[in-house]
Amino acid sequence: MTLKYLAVLGCPAVEKAYAYLHVPVDSIVFDVAQEPSPGLGVARPPKQVAWSKLGEEDYLSYQKRLREATAEFYGSPLDWEAQAWANRLHQKGESA
Repeated sequence: MTLKYLAVLGCPAVEKAYAYLHVPVDSIVFDVAQEPSPGLGVARPPKQVAWSKLGEEDYLSYQKRLREATAEFYGSPLDWEAQAWANRLHQKGESA
């Protein structure tokens, strides 16, 4: 999350790595990503475990699937994640 925030603030060193950063996963990301539209159709990790209980293999597999699903339309998985959060807030009538 720290690297994501530094990228948003325009830290030059982090901007170089931005495309490689992982999406910070939580239950909202799981829910939105698995939706076919406007989500990505990326299923939750196996065993339906909480994001905080993911093992390394499942975590890395999930990040890879997010990266593959976002590759065509987004510059980075974090760009999708930012858009997904904005859409979710808009749907709920909230502001960031």
